[in-house]
Amino acid sequence: MEDKETINILIAQLLSKDDEILRLRNLLDDLQREQQSGNMQILSKLDRALEELKSMRHDNKALSNRLSRTLEAKSAAEEKIQELS
Repeated sequence: MEDKETINILIAQLLSKDDEILRLRNLLDDLQREQQSGNMQILSKLDRALEELKSMRHDNKALSNRLSRTLEAKSAAEEKIQELS
């Protein structure tokens, strides 16, 4: 009879461990889904930031070109003034 009780105790412990393993696997699955979702959000934000940086770079190039033309025109106007003086 004692062997049967020991076996029943061991079976109960195994079932308890199985339940714990299942709970931990489910928790791991949840954490992995959460991590994947977080990674997707980060990638999305990085994509938006990259597009914004590209736009800013384009705007900076345009402003740089305008500044260069303006400075050239100013220099030409100053030379003209010097010639007329």
